[in-house]
Amino acid sequence: MNKTQLELLTHEKRELLSQISKRNYLDAKIDINLLVVDDDINFLRFFNQRLNSNTKYKYLANMYTDELSALMNAPTDIPDVIVIDYHLSLSEGYQIGEMMKSVLKHDIPIIYISSDICVMEILNFEHVITKPLNIADFEKKITDIINCRREAA
Repeated sequence: MNKTQLELLTHEKRELLSQISKRNYLDAKIDINLLVVDDDINFLRFFNQRLNSNTKYKYLANMYTDELSALMNAPTDIPDVIVIDYHLSLSEGYQIGEMMKSVLKHDIPIIYISSDICVMEILNFEHVITKPLNIADFEKKITDIINCRREAA
């Protein structure tokens, strides 16, 4: 792939992610604000479609395909939950999660997602979802996290 093709692909990814975020933002009342980092654009498309088809909650999902963009463009509207793929192209998701908490200056729950079940079990994170994503499991995890945070407040 030459430089021009790579620049075009990067531009197309940015446009798609921008459209996804804008479409979610323009929807009615937002119940749950997510920040999602995954380097697989196909997963983000699938994830967005599943979130948009949900009738129980309205999601605002700020989606990023790389960790640097997520850190540089961290929203000023603090997310309720951060969702991070554990295996990203430049670093491990755990490192990005810790940096994201630092950038946002809040203790925000993080759900780590990965297709590598063994690694996720060894690391013993509090919130883990495996790929392929089961949207019902994801929504239950989100609901539990949100309800727990509201009870603590």
